[in-house]
Amino acid sequence: MKKRLPILALCAVIVLQLAAVTGFIVYYVQLDDKIETLGTEYRFRIILESVDEDGTIRFYPAEGNRFYSYVMNDDFRKAVTVTVPDDADEYAELGTILDEVPDSGEYLLVDRPNAFPVENTYASGNANLYDLTDDDFSSYAYNYLPAYYESRPTWDTDEEVYTTQPEAYVTVRIYRGHAAITGMYIAGENVRTLDALPEPVPIEDAGENA
Repeated sequence: MKKRLPILALCAVIVLQLAAVTGFIVYYVQLDDKIETLGTEYRFRIILESVDEDGTIRFYPAEGNRFYSYVMNDDFRKAVTVTVPDDADEYAELGTILDEVPDSGEYLLVDRPNAFPVENTYASGNANLYDLTDDDFSSYAYNYLPAYYESRPTWDTDEEVYTTQPEAYVTVRIYRGHAAITGMYIAGENVRTLDALPEPVPIEDAGENA
């Protein structure tokens, strides 16, 4: 009987661990379903940074820029408020970073490793977005998009033409602070169906202030 006790104890520990893992999985499956069915979808402007061979795009929120990604990985930060637009055609914006979860209003939990705006990648599955033949792109495992995220002149011509990236945004569905990135659009087009990244947009009369 005494020999059986360690075995029974070990079995009990294994069962409890399996139950905990199963409960964890079930919780997040149910949460994903609630985000999809009960969540409200908003659009957030983003800055595109790079794209890899699989078409996964790195980006960061347009407002606050990279500040949000750094600050929100702080364990003391719990949420960020969301400024909800009055018009459905307008963009939502990230607001105040909070140390506590608010009791009301729209907000995003930020102590989640895969939640917007901490999450800064979107797997489009569209390999057409990766182009090694473009001189503006890096020849590494992913392409930086300098013509997209910073204005600069073209040095190969006499004319200084400054460019910036086309308008880009992600759609994010929010439910009680939990979020799921549901899509990405560049120049109004779904990135999953683009034949290539759109050309940078020229800035007319940029001058020395571009």
